[in-house]
Amino acid sequence: VSAVPSLLREGALTRRAPGSPAAPMHHHGGSMRAAGAQIAMFHQAQQGAMAAPIAWGTPRVHHGGGVVSLVPGAPGVHDRLDMLEDELSLMRAELGNSRMTKVLSPTVSYQAPQVQQQMVPAPRYMPQEVADPGPGAGPQEPVVALKDYQQLHQMHRDLVTKMVELQGRHSELLGNHHQLIMAHADVLNMAANMQPAVAAIANDPAKAEDADKKKHPTLGVIRVDYNYPAAKGDVDCPASFGYQVIYRVIPGLTFEMAQSGKFTEAVERRFAEGIKFLEQKKVHAISSDCGLLMAFQVLARKIAAAPVFMSAMVQCPIIAAAFDPADRILVLTLDGPVLKKQKEVLMSTCGFDVDENRFIIQGCKHLPGFDAVDRGEPVPVDLAQPAIIKQTMECLKSNFSLRGILLESTELPAFADALRAATELPVWDSITCADFFISGYKDNPRFGIDDWQKEFDEEMKNDYAFGDNLTKKEQDALVTNTAQAKAAAKGKAKAKSKAMLKKLKKNAAKAKAPVLGVLRLDYNYPPAAGDIDCPGSFDYDVIFRMVPGLTFEMAQSGNMSYTVQQQFIGAIKWLESKGGCGITGDC
Repeated sequence: VSAVPSLLREGALTRRAPGSPAAPMHHHGGSMRAAGAQIAMFHQAQQGAMAAPIAWGTPRVHHGGGVVSLVPGAPGVHDRLDMLEDELSLMRAELGNSRMTKVLSPTVSYQAPQVQQQMVPAPRYMPQEVADPGPGAGPQEPVVALKDYQQLHQMHRDLVTKMVELQGRHSELLGNHHQLIMAHADVLNMAANMQPAVAAIANDPAKAEDADKKKHPTLGVIRVDYNYPAAKGDVDCPASFGYQVIYRVIPGLTFEMAQSGKFTEAVERRFAEGIKFLEQKKVHAISSDCGLLMAFQVLARKIAAAPVFMSAMVQCPIIAAAFDPADRILVLTLDGPVLKKQKEVLMSTCGFDVDENRFIIQGCKHLPGFDAVDRGEPVPVDLAQPAIIKQTMECLKSNFSLRGILLESTELPAFADALRAATELPVWDSITCADFFISGYKDNPRFGIDDWQKEFDEEMKNDYAFGDNLTKKEQDALVTNTAQAKAAAKGKAKAKSKAMLKKLKKNAAKAKAPVLGVLRLDYNYPPAAGDIDCPGSFDYDVIFRMVPGLTFEMAQSGNMSYTVQQQFIGAIKWLESKGGCGITGDC
């Protein structure tokens, strides 16, 4: 049976009985009858019905005249061959004369062929040349050339890399989504806790009226990745301000990076995110807890919509404009050489020239007590305060034209009051700078409309710990360990001794309250509250002095007569003799 396919391809049977001539095949029917005869004889031999050798005999003409020699007396063989021949004719008609790939046993009834979808074999790499198999060799696996294979392999690697990247971004997205869900849950819990308060406000007309008032102004502070126990007067201490403060640490923004004046890409991104976070909290102004961040003032100004002052040095232009060019200003900082390195940014953003003789820069890092800053410990006030006052007084003795003091470092405002009491000079720092900007948003209780803004409640200040307002992922990126920072925060700075507090109060009582002097035009009118000519517009004492002959028209022209000029100079001297700490005009 296994030989039948090859016999069919050749068109004739090759086997014959020994000693018998080959029977001629004149028609395809004859060849199929010959194949059928051999199949039938093999079948009979397997059944044990054929005991003698096969003999070939008289030919028999069938259909188209084909002649086949068969064994005499083999009953039913021709009928079976006829049946096979008819079945094969039907198969050729149905398959469209296609080549048969399978031969059925004559004892098995014919079944209609079933067409199945073939699987396309995967391309295989075959760099060597492959001979053409020729026609009729059957389907072959596709062969890929070496260049095409390399391109496909590279594409595969790119796709795998892209898939890994997308998986990472997907994981990050899932993490952010989880954080968002947790924040949403916190908001829901907060809303649930606020329901009793909301109900109480609804039942209390006074509280309901207060709920409609505007929010009290809030300050946002960018913190470097460095923690220490901050004392009152330090920017990192919420008690240093008379309004709400929100802090945001920038992971990776170390003190050394602030000194270098250069961001890494990751820290710059976190810096922008920190500013946007503060603006989402509806802060009215943004500052920092390190004066060296003035190097990033321009970048912060581009990101933020709220006023930004990264250092107390932004007060330099207004201070310089208020004094004569021959007058000098003392600038106290922790590290003088580091401040001088920011010469260009200070000049372009603050109008502060570190090389100008008008500003005298002195460092305090060498003074007793300030070495605690490098160790991350609180500065001992009882040790550092006498030292900084002594250094300032020595500077005053050698510079008679010194007219004011500017504290650049955010850790020095704690000593501002002591310097004011000792020198009787104006002292500006990061706290006065923040107060200047926040005061622009605060209600003035002395005049104007009232009860439009909520009062600030000291008890409403949020307790802040280093690392708050950061996600878990951002906390992990901190250089300063948050656990150590929280442990250090528990250790409070040494409180001022009772004797020292008593001494400071005594000195403050001796010092005169600040007085403002106002030069008035030779023109009178009934001033209303809020007008500079109304004493009730200020919360401190004001002394007025009119300049005879200084009319509104003369002020418009910008030129004084000699007589009026002498009167003007005399008025200024008189205000100074009365203890005026500052002098302004009513026009």
